[in-house]
Amino acid sequence: MNFGIIGTGTMAHTMMRAFRALPEARVVAVASRSEDRAREFARRHGLTRHFGTIASLADDSEVEVVYVASHPMHHVSDCVAALQAGKAVLCEKPLATSAAEAQQVAEAASRSGVFLMEGMWIRFLPAVRRAEELTKARVVGAPRFLQADFGYPVPGDQSPSVGVLLDRAVYPISLAILLLGVPRAASSVVVRNDAGVACQASLILRHDGGALSQLSVSTQAFLGNRALISCSGGRIELMEPLLGTERISIREQAPVLAEARSEAGASTKQRIFETLKSSSLLRRVRTRYYPNVSVEHRSYGVNPYVPQLQEVVECVRSGKTQSHLMPIEHTLETLRIVEQAGSDVQQGSDGLGS
Repeated sequence: MNFGIIGTGTMAHTMMRAFRALPEARVVAVASRSEDRAREFARRHGLTRHFGTIASLADDSEVEVVYVASHPMHHVSDCVAALQAGKAVLCEKPLATSAAEAQQVAEAASRSGVFLMEGMWIRFLPAVRRAEELTKARVVGAPRFLQADFGYPVPGDQSPSVGVLLDRAVYPISLAILLLGVPRAASSVVVRNDAGVACQASLILRHDGGALSQLSVSTQAFLGNRALISCSGGRIELMEPLLGTERISIREQAPVLAEARSEAGASTKQRIFETLKSSSLLRRVRTRYYPNVSVEHRSYGVNPYVPQLQEVVECVRSGKTQSHLMPIEHTLETLRIVEQAGSDVQQGSDGLGS
């Protein structure tokens, strides 16, 4: 399947490695708002065609799918141009900087009847898909609480211009929607730097059934970079690093014996249990060799972005206009949460609406 790339920045170069790792996909052209940058990108990656306008790539008859990797401020116009030309589109996150703009893109895709998907690539990682499977199957009980964070410090001059919410919070928010469903209420605290750009944020989302998500992102601190799904009968952990995770830890809840009301009323089993708890050595052995903890390794192969590209190729070939693994509605919900977090939740307001 022939792809054309819009944009020549970091993600465009990064994704070229993924394209080379997938025999079913081939990049045939690149476009930029700068003819020089497009020419240099094409030279570096051995492409025969490059364009200094977005319209030129959209009109290229050989291009079947457009990967939009331009600056987020241009995502809407670039996506719409490709969609109106009848091209399928994979757009780097965020699809837009607001839910209203994302809706415009979705409507353009609907009018053209072609495929559209936001590049939320972590959703396609085998480990994340396995975590979703375990959570929905309630292997360790009903999911009640999700803790997920993504953050590492970057120099001030390299901080994302769109802020930490659009650049990083979209990942754990999307994960929360995937695992626990669309939230019905939210509250957040956002910290901004001297330039007024969001650099740290914590969000609490309330899902149906009373489940909660506690999400943290930062461009100033090295966070845990993992996701912990706490359930009624145990825990499921997507282990570090969250973006690119390949390991899942599954832990069943340890058996708990009720405390005796008095020593005289305790059963023999309870007394033995209490005696064992008083031994430091036995506690260490129990922690190290406790039998109800397992770790699974689910590899994404040679490149973490390949599973996402495989999904795009399969969807386009089968005539689908959306991926059920990353539907447009989830993109819209994520942006609604981001918008609220960036506007009024710093004052402690609640409620997203349904």
